[in-house]
Amino acid sequence: MDIAIVTYDNQGGMLHYASQMANALASDETDVTQIVGAGADTSLFDESVAVEEIAFPASPSDLGPGAVRSLARLYRSLADEFDVIHLTTAYSYTYALLPFLARKPFVYTLHDVYAHSGEYNPNWELLKRLTVSAADRVVVHGEHNAASFAEKYGQAHKCVTIPHGDYSFFRRYADGPVSYDPELLYFGRLKPYKGLDTLLDAERLLDGTNEYELTIAGGGEFDPERVADRPNVTLRHGYVPNEDVAELFRRCRAVVLPYRDATQSGVVPIAYSFEKPVVVTDVGGLPEVVSDGETGYLVPPESPEPLADRCRDLLADRGLAERLGRQGQAFARREMNWDDIADDLLETYRELVGSETTRAKST
Repeated sequence: MDIAIVTYDNQGGMLHYASQMANALASDETDVTQIVGAGADTSLFDESVAVEEIAFPASPSDLGPGAVRSLARLYRSLADEFDVIHLTTAYSYTYALLPFLARKPFVYTLHDVYAHSGEYNPNWELLKRLTVSAADRVVVHGEHNAASFAEKYGQAHKCVTIPHGDYSFFRRYADGPVSYDPELLYFGRLKPYKGLDTLLDAERLLDGTNEYELTIAGGGEFDPERVADRPNVTLRHGYVPNEDVAELFRRCRAVVLPYRDATQSGVVPIAYSFEKPVVVTDVGGLPEVVSDGETGYLVPPESPEPLADRCRDLLADRGLAERLGRQGQAFARREMNWDDIADDLLETYRELVGSETTRAKST
């Protein structure tokens, strides 16, 4: 079977996701071509994956000659006799691709069924709806997202539910063994829906706790003055390279995700790969991957006091953090295994290739 995976990004979480999926799918019986943005770190891909880089414009609003050339190249690449095309995210180019994709067996991974609070964009919502309509199958992560998909789009027959895969590949970037320093880590985009204000309020409540550090790492709009008077808070503002991601997760005591709302998270698998417990809010699909008191803790959203209490517990008891972290790693190996995910995806692909409907699309 010949599979094309299209990922417009050249760095960050979506590239990490696509690389691990492509690596798991590639085999003696499956040829995988991965299309990525130019300048991507191709070392993330196994040699069994054919990687093609295309210089997608940095801004979706750029519709100049460069965008036209990139789109033409993408069309030429996808014109090959692929059995299935899998789009890992939608992008402005997807509008132009939809008539072409509608003639091919086409799978779309929809990471966020509903927009996060404060991030609704009517153009983006239209693009998602048109892409869902054109796709033969839509992959979502977890039962929460499957229910949301059926509620929003009413096409439950298209929905394929799989877990988010593990990110143990980050361990190869680590410079040293895992430690459990008295450090809390927030990692990811600095967006209002991520609940950083709740985390900072909780940090105020840690006064009197033995020596600790809170590290906030990620890109996005954030005024450094908000933490200028916080001696225990370190801000790592901007894109974080893989080596530095590994160092942050390697040394921290626990990972804290105080989200106001969520669909799923790619940060939880990184934490589990480094045997670190997570303190997350009880929202969206997070309770499906965090077992309270087993792999971390669930707390109510926008509630600084219980968030501070659970952080304090882990800072005070390294043994507790180690035990929960080991259980998180075991969960990831069992429930986030990319080989199992690849088997589920291949079953979906074979079903599409063998169906009368998708055969008709290809003729």
